[in-house]
Amino acid sequence: MLNDVGAFDPRYFLYFEETDLWLRAQRSGWELWAVGEAVATHIQATSAQTAGRRLYKGCISEYFFRSRFQYLTEHFGWPAAAAAELGELSVIFARASYRRLRGRNIDDFWVRLRAPVLGRPLRGPDERERR
Repeated sequence: MLNDVGAFDPRYFLYFEETDLWLRAQRSGWELWAVGEAVATHIQATSAQTAGRRLYKGCISEYFFRSRFQYLTEHFGWPAAAAAELGELSVIFARASYRRLRGRNIDDFWVRLRAPVLGRPLRGPDERERR
């Protein structure tokens, strides 16, 4: 399969690399199987917490949102990626406004806004090094 569709795309860092690989495999005609007996333990955000970066819902926000926009742009086009991101921002703005009116903390809203918004997808493996 890897010879057919290629390995992990180096433009993704930390998030969406496996989602991209599996979608490429599926679109090339490969079957995707889930093995119910397989067991993996993932302690959410353990490595992310040690990175010293801002987290949004347990993810390093700058990497998560840039990778998500890359994935959506590459596989569904820029208009769909932009619509998804702007729709999400509208929902979290409404939620933050409601929470603010009720006197609650909205730190996660500010963390999200500091992450890439409509993040320009990376064009190749060496572009990350120039950042």
